[in-house]
Amino acid sequence: MKPPKTSINVLTALALLTGPVISATLYWDGTDTDADANGGDGTWDNGVTSNWDDAATAGADVAWNNANNDTAVFGSTVGTVTVAAGGVTVGGLEFN
Repeated sequence: MKPPKTSINVLTALALLTGPVISATLYWDGTDTDADANGGDGTWDNGVTSNWDDAATAGADVAWNNANNDTAVFGSTVGTVTVAAGGVTVGGLEFN
């Protein structure tokens, strides 16, 4: 028995509406709390700590999200970055 054609059309339409996840570039901010990505020490984890900024200067603090396939940029102050148990998923790495 063939599945109804409407079901296939609905599934195709839903797949097209969701689209791909757009990855971003995030800047390591360590344990720093000001608006600039100053680097430094910290733990890189999935969704727990906001050790990232969405801009190199005047950015907002954000947590890493493995599902986004983001690019991680490390620059400014040198520090020790500890990757949390369970690891992280990354789309790219950049060291400045």
